[in-house]
Amino acid sequence: MEQMFQATTDIIDTRLRGIWEQTAKIATISHVIAAKQKGMALEEVTLAALVHQLGALPILTYAEEHEDLISDGITLDQVISKLHGELGEVILRKWDFPPELCKLPKGYQNLADKHETADYSDIIKVASLLYFKDMEHPWAKVDWHDVPSFELLNITQDRDDESILQILEEASNNSGIFH
Repeated sequence: MEQMFQATTDIIDTRLRGIWEQTAKIATISHVIAAKQKGMALEEVTLAALVHQLGALPILTYAEEHEDLISDGITLDQVISKLHGELGEVILRKWDFPPELCKLPKGYQNLADKHETADYSDIIKVASLLYFKDMEHPWAKVDWHDVPSFELLNITQDRDDESILQILEEASNNSGIFH
């Protein structure tokens, strides 16, 4: 996967490496969360986390060939945010991934989605929220009480709870998995 996150221009290469690092960290957090759940296949959860932002790759590849997108980082971020889910789903379908993985690139972004049992998107949502918890990012401002995935996974919605800190510490201790 990491080899897919390479480019020919420094600007795009930096962005691709940033997305890869973020994806790897979210995958590590996802793995820790999944390990605490019954019936979750750890390998599939990890794969799901590794492909959840796959749709950003063709956008950045396109931007690499269009100087106006490279020079306007804000617009590029908006395009990635808006389109990577749709593109990721199309790519995963084309690669014959299972349907539950194909819907993930769009599904993890729907923070208010409510359903009966926890699935991959719930784990990726919570892992992403934990990852962005203390950063300057729109997801850092999300009220976790408005995200049903926490409840489905039986994870506290209190940002400073010891169990949240424990998940992050365990993920940090395992951070070398994807490097």
